[in-house]
Amino acid sequence: MLYLNRSCLLTFLFILVKVTSQTHPTYQIDVSYKTRNSIHSNIVLDKNGYHWYATIDALARSDGEERTIIPLKFTDNNVKGLYEYNAKRGITGVRTYEDNYDNLGIDVSQNLYMTSHRGLFVIDSLGRNVQLIQYKLPESDKITPLASLIVNENVVYVADKLGYFFKVTNGKLKLLGKVSEEFTADARLKINDLGQIILIYHKSIYVYKDNKLQLVKKNCFPNSENIISLLGIKNVPNFFKDKGSYYFNGRPYKYIYLPEIEEYCLEIPFDKLLFNKTLDPNYRIAFNSVEHPGLLFGKFYSDEKGKITLRPIEEVNKFEYINDLTFDKKKNVLWLNKRNSIIKIKILKNNFVSYLKNAPRKNVSCRAIHPTKDGGIYVNSYSGIFELKKDSTKLIDGMSIYTMIRENDSTFLAVTEGQRAAKFNEFQKTISKFHINHLNSIVEQRDSLTYWMGGRHGISIFDKKLGNTIAHNKLNDKVDLTNYSINDILPSKNKEIVWFATDRGAFKYNLKTKEVTIYTVATKGITSNIVFDVHESDNGTIWLATDHGVNKILANGKLEKLTKKNGLYNETVYAILETKNNLWLSTHNGISYVNLKTNKVNSFFVSEEPNDNEFNKKSALKLNDSILYFGSVNGLYKFNVNEILKNEYSQPKIYTKEIIFFDEESNKTIQKYDLYNKLDQIELAYNNNSFELKVGLSDFFNPENNQYRYTINGLSNQWIDNQNATTIRVYGIPPGNYTLKVVGVNDYGETSKNVLTIPIKVHQIFYKTSLFIIVTIIVILLVIFLLIFNYVHKKKEQTKVKAGIHALKLKLLRSQLNPHFIFNIINNLQSDLVLKNEVDANEYINSFSKLLRITMDMIDYDTHTLEKELQYLKSYINLQKLRLDNNLEYKIKVELKGSKAENVLIPCMLLQPIVENAIIHGLEPKDKNRMLLLNFIVTGNELIVVIEDNGVGRSKSKNSTGKKDYKVHALGMLVNKITTINQMNNKKTVQMKTIDLINNGEKAGTKVVFIITTKQER
Repeated sequence: MLYLNRSCLLTFLFILVKVTSQTHPTYQIDVSYKTRNSIHSNIVLDKNGYHWYATIDALARSDGEERTIIPLKFTDNNVKGLYEYNAKRGITGVRTYEDNYDNLGIDVSQNLYMTSHRGLFVIDSLGRNVQLIQYKLPESDKITPLASLIVNENVVYVADKLGYFFKVTNGKLKLLGKVSEEFTADARLKINDLGQIILIYHKSIYVYKDNKLQLVKKNCFPNSENIISLLGIKNVPNFFKDKGSYYFNGRPYKYIYLPEIEEYCLEIPFDKLLFNKTLDPNYRIAFNSVEHPGLLFGKFYSDEKGKITLRPIEEVNKFEYINDLTFDKKKNVLWLNKRNSIIKIKILKNNFVSYLKNAPRKNVSCRAIHPTKDGGIYVNSYSGIFELKKDSTKLIDGMSIYTMIRENDSTFLAVTEGQRAAKFNEFQKTISKFHINHLNSIVEQRDSLTYWMGGRHGISIFDKKLGNTIAHNKLNDKVDLTNYSINDILPSKNKEIVWFATDRGAFKYNLKTKEVTIYTVATKGITSNIVFDVHESDNGTIWLATDHGVNKILANGKLEKLTKKNGLYNETVYAILETKNNLWLSTHNGISYVNLKTNKVNSFFVSEEPNDNEFNKKSALKLNDSILYFGSVNGLYKFNVNEILKNEYSQPKIYTKEIIFFDEESNKTIQKYDLYNKLDQIELAYNNNSFELKVGLSDFFNPENNQYRYTINGLSNQWIDNQNATTIRVYGIPPGNYTLKVVGVNDYGETSKNVLTIPIKVHQIFYKTSLFIIVTIIVILLVIFLLIFNYVHKKKEQTKVKAGIHALKLKLLRSQLNPHFIFNIINNLQSDLVLKNEVDANEYINSFSKLLRITMDMIDYDTHTLEKELQYLKSYINLQKLRLDNNLEYKIKVELKGSKAENVLIPCMLLQPIVENAIIHGLEPKDKNRMLLLNFIVTGNELIVVIEDNGVGRSKSKNSTGKKDYKVHALGMLVNKITTINQMNNKKTVQMKTIDLINNGEKAGTKVVFIITTKQER
């Protein structure tokens, strides 16, 4: 952000505009307040959206809706006024007049600094604390009158009118140097592109470098009465030389290049001249001069002889004398200080590319635009057909073509200027004429074989198969469009309606019923009978472009109008295109676009030449939602919608400003608080339950168009429209807890990015308070609690006893399983010792001892890890394999899926009985091909175990003798164990299912599936 000192005569700043317009949106802010009715400083803007300025004896902070006045009353006997100073004679006199505040600046911490003849004022971001820093002159006991300051992030540099240069350090002015001039003069400070602090004192240039003030150029133009200013080398056209002159209004003004600071020093005849540091490709400037009291946009030009001229190219707005200019490049808003008011000007940005400005034939008036097959476009004009590609522009044929429509993949049906027919072959790039009677200039597809055609003599239908046209002016018995000038034909998207735009109104024609609805000024109240274009939105809304604005016809038939009253710059609208959320209008003077959500209208221009901004009827093309083309009487313009809308609007933030508590009956204020954005809660007494809350938005242009709405959850679920009122009034809220929510919409149509959410608490009368009720309830509940506590305590004791019983029962089951297991192994050992040799018996005894050790270790534990269970089962199966002379095969498959076997806990002695049954009762009766499969799958906190054998099956094993009783007893204990585990955990921790396997109708083994809820060991 850059601003201009009130006492200085100019500062350079390039403006980020590419438009030539006389209708940039403006808004005037009145600054009058009691006797403080004029501005005595420049305007600065802080990051919260406030603008600051000084009045006669106060500092004002405003957001455009509300203003805060901060008095600056300091008693100082040494301050008499501004001093006239001469180095040889000292202070020669005193000019005494009202307080004068020259220059404002703001640092990154949002502290405000203000120079004055009293010294330097420092104000915090809230405007609550004001400090005055003064510096006494070395030659006397007087206070130096400060004139200019510049803020470089958090470092503040100050200069006075006596030539002293300071830096603010630790709340004091530290003297850094003094100019060599021995007279009083205006001092101005700036930061150049190198980051150097530049001091302009009268006509001399100084730079603060290497911690000292150094002279760059003394008395730049000694024989001139004009003021000087600096312009960075990056911000001037390349035709500027090291020194020379430029002309304004026929008079020469000198310039010189200063390489030490990479700045041009120029003589300036103006009072104000702004440039922006960001380079404008066209080097446009904004300035205000004595000869041109309004705000002008100008531009440097150089002719073939090298003569440089600064030429005004546009008068933006006509104002009386402008005292100061400030440009907010972030929001693209220009602030004008008119002494007694502030004018805001929204500098509209546009982003476009122009074509056919330097075409082979001059004055290329673009009549129609069509897409090519390869991503380019064709432009029909009086100068011929042009083909535009990404990197080239080509004149295909010089025949004057008014319009054309694609007939097939290779051919366009074209209408020449003399309303003759022609066909354009896209592949061969050739045009062939042919004769059609009653040919008209408007062509639209009717069906696969025919076209609607319209022109100066009405409507006809062209049959491409027959090669002729048939007049179709009589729509029904009452409506005949003979000799009507047809400007546009629009078949509706439902294919039942056709719209005809004429110079006598718009006609809605139903193809099935032949019913015609006539839209004219007299019949439907549209803005004009001359209708140039018809456009249909996806929701069925119809838009009529006329020479007096745009008419919007809703699906229900309701009519809305868009004219200058709604912000439309030029009412002669020739063509309409639609993108997401926006309607784009080409007019007789510029382009306008309408936000379809807010109806906000913005306008911009494409050239400095007026003729370039005059667009043609029906000369528009929407390539996609981002790229639009509009044809003018002097060239074609391509628009990037996203670039135009980019940063055009920014979401504002809604905040609280003030709250007032008052008595509703007496309407007297009880308390009033200035909130400064912070309000955690609104707390009210039951008998003082009314308040007024002021809110504001941080980013807007015209506050009169801001909108607010709010709701109070708990009181009402409906949103209340507060319109543009910033004060929310709430009366007589009943006791309770509520939540106030407020949202705002700025004049750009952007909803606040935050929802202001404030809890509201209204206290209840004592005997209805929650505390009173709670204490009463507590006393009642205490007795109930004691009774319940005693009951619950007994229940817990009973549960604990039951749990102990279940644990003992489970341990008993394990102890019962182990003897049966051991008995079975010893029994097998006994028989094997008799039948096997000594080596096999020893190996069997060794394996048995290892297994027995593992088994005894499990007696005292309810669970163990899956890793130990796998070791246990492998040991047992290997033992049985030895017993069966290795006539047993088994496979164990484990799928952990991210878990670790050593961390998964399962119940002990759960799987072994099933494995034992599978071997002894299922596989052992077979003579060969004994196979045992064990599959372990861990999924989350579940373990699925599948034990499958290819034995004789359960039915045959039940018939076997000798081992039947043990099998029944062991399985019974296993079932009891599973039941006990589930009872202890109050859920089905272990589930078991047995499945008989069948192969060709015969029993083929048994499958047992366990689903076990596991725990993870840490």
